[in-house]
Amino acid sequence: MPTTCQQDELVTSVLEIDLGAIAHNYRAYTAQVSDSTRVAAAVKANAYGLGMEQVSTTLANAGCTDFFVANLEEGVALRQVLADAHIYVLNGILPGQEHAFGAFRLSPVLNSFEQARLWRDYAEGRDALPAPHLHVDTGMNRLGCPVSEVEKVMALRGLMLGGVMSHLACASTPDHPLNDEQLRSFSTVTRMLPDLPASLANSAGVFLGEHYHFDMVRIGIGLYGGQPPGLAANPLRPVVRLRAQILQERDVPAGSSVGYEALYKTGVDRRIATIAAGYADGFPTGLSNSSHVVIGGQRVPVVGRVSMDLMTVDVTDVPLHLSSPGNWAELIGPEMSIEAVASAGNMIPYELLTGLGQRYSRVYIDE
Repeated sequence: MPTTCQQDELVTSVLEIDLGAIAHNYRAYTAQVSDSTRVAAAVKANAYGLGMEQVSTTLANAGCTDFFVANLEEGVALRQVLADAHIYVLNGILPGQEHAFGAFRLSPVLNSFEQARLWRDYAEGRDALPAPHLHVDTGMNRLGCPVSEVEKVMALRGLMLGGVMSHLACASTPDHPLNDEQLRSFSTVTRMLPDLPASLANSAGVFLGEHYHFDMVRIGIGLYGGQPPGLAANPLRPVVRLRAQILQERDVPAGSSVGYEALYKTGVDRRIATIAAGYADGFPTGLSNSSHVVIGGQRVPVVGRVSMDLMTVDVTDVPLHLSSPGNWAELIGPEMSIEAVASAGNMIPYELLTGLGQRYSRVYIDE
């Protein structure tokens, strides 16, 4: 016969997402720029893995009106949540997508002359379409129209743009010379297009100074608690806390191996706990023998190779009543920031957040 059980009985890992912290971080960025500079939110990749619907609704309630997504599918999904927001699609537009962009009132970010011509041809004779933005490549050499082609794009008769933007490649390294090079290049473009609103700075770029702000800044990782580089005081709040339960604990004699491929061996007798999280949950094998978790307020090392569903940690120095099965380990939180975990796994915080798996029970709080 079918049976029922409480949700808590099914959960061995919990990802807490603080929506209040996201709203705080949005307001912290608005305080960094002038009243004439809009603060847009990047909610691509399911809001960096934290839930597009919940995050974008929170941001809209905090006053955000401009949102950036990666592709058309994300734009359509976001339009179901936010009826009146300005939604920009960073990947631009491809042939065959024109009707969807128009039907869902999405603004393509035009990355080439071909995309600009495609949109111009579609928009001709159609009213009430959103204005696209032109993305100019100033040094990333990824997406974007080369500076040398800007005049060619602007020569397209009937093309109506809503803004011009570029993307900083090295904003997380404040003293990198490419930052100034890109600023100079983008400033050249804005002088060519003096009537168009301009956008250059991302989360880290905001802290490079007001010359990088222009008319709009586009905030991604900073909304989700990423540490701005080079600041003595962090104005942002952490957003995520990830916990997983201890499943088993055992005494392992000296000279024994732990985990696949025997990559870790005990030098002396140790006590090892197994935790309900692994690379299928977004904790890759790069964290093997390099990262830490927090149990009972104490940092303990990850030992052995992280496997698909499990990881093992050395709890020899943790009191037994805190490390026994059923207790919780903190994988990300106040004592283990996303920067610390990402660095231990040779990742960047973006990669860590967007890779967090779907098996976690997601809990949204507003503190």
